[in-house]
Amino acid sequence: MALESYIPSSVELEDGAVTDVMVITLYQPDTDKARGSLTGAHPIEAGRSGRMVFVGTRDGKEWRVTLPQIEVSNKTALGCEYSIRGPVEREMLRDMGEVKKHEKALEERFDIR
Repeated sequence: MALESYIPSSVELEDGAVTDVMVITLYQPDTDKARGSLTGAHPIEAGRSGRMVFVGTRDGKEWRVTLPQIEVSNKTALGCEYSIRGPVEREMLRDMGEVKKHEKALEERFDIR
């Protein structure tokens, strides 16, 4: 299963900010069964849908990722799960240089490379 995890610095859903997001994970992002999860203090309500755009770091690079259409299927106290419709667009904004040792260890431990 393809898996991508990002540490976001900003998250927007239909032009409104989603605050205090710690991790965004995309599961099988380049398939027609793409889905994702968001972990944070203020998860998105179940049933909400729209275009999500976030800027986040992954593997020592900063990315802008656009999810053309999401639909939130489940909300918990610490996150939410959603389906993704349409192709995931990724734009590398900058290479942040060498990955720090603790970041590399987390990637390997949780297999989020």
